[in-house]
Amino acid sequence: MKIVSAWFFIFIMLFIPAQNKAIMEVNYEIKMISDSLNRDKVNIYASTLLCNNVESVYSSREAQAFYKGNSKETIATSAGAIPKYPKSVGSVYKTKENVLVSLPVGKYIFTYEEPKLKWEILNEAKDIKGFKTRLVKTTTDTGDTYFAWFTNDITIPDGPFRFKGLSGLILEVYNKNKTIEIYATDIKKSAELIE
Repeated sequence: MKIVSAWFFIFIMLFIPAQNKAIMEVNYEIKMISDSLNRDKVNIYASTLLCNNVESVYSSREAQAFYKGNSKETIATSAGAIPKYPKSVGSVYKTKENVLVSLPVGKYIFTYEEPKLKWEILNEAKDIKGFKTRLVKTTTDTGDTYFAWFTNDITIPDGPFRFKGLSGLILEVYNKNKTIEIYATDIKKSAELIE
């Protein structure tokens, strides 16, 4: 009987994936200007990062509710109310060193791995939301230059979207032209599942 129990336990551990819990929730506001010559038209999105020291998921709460079928926002049509399609639909999942981005394309989900970013620490520092931060710079695989403010006060090597891999949490990110800006709006403890 003990042998059967041991094999059952091993089977459970090997074939049922663990669902890790987050220790932190960081909410971000994303401001995007699609036309750098017309800076008055700004699209604003909200996203959430659920993370621990080795795993994270970055996505829109609105999109999560939509795809799980429990969206509260609806659009009235002649056929009745239908769920409102979310503004932001992509998600980013990080486990250890891999960063995977998923985007719905029609009825399919397109997933790809983001290349690791190489960061250069600059000499500037400032306080953001009561945390001491340092400025860093990176150039992506597409040649775009981004700047980020990160804090070692929170030693989780994570941040919004693909911006990860520093010794602490990223609180702000923006590109060289300031057409993309991402700001942490809320940081709190969490025990939600990272899924």
